Amino acid sequence: MTERWLKCNVFKGMFSDELVVRVWPKDHHTMSFFVPKNRVEGCSSGEGEEGKLRVKVFRKDDITWAVLPTDYQESIPVRDEDLQPV
Repeated sequence: MTERWLKCNVFKGMFSDELVVRVWPKDHHTMSFFVPKNRVEGCSSGEGEEGKLRVKVFRKDDITWAVLPTDYQESIPVRDEDLQPV
C-alpha cells in the first residue's frame, strides 16, 4: 500500500485531537468520518474548508481503495483524481 492525500472537506471534531472529514467515495454519496487531527492538512478554522486526508491506497479489481485513519480502518472506493502524492 502507498500513502496519498485524499481530497476532503474538514470540520471541527468533538475533541481537540480529532477532526471530521467529508469525502466523496466513488459512485456513492458523501460520507463523514472522525479522524486524528495530525492526519489532515489544509484546515485552519475547521468549518467545511477544503483539505486533504492522509490515507493508504491499494488497487483491487481495477478499483482504487483508500484505507482511512479511523478507529476501524474503513476502506472506501475512491476516484483517482481525488488523490494526490504525499
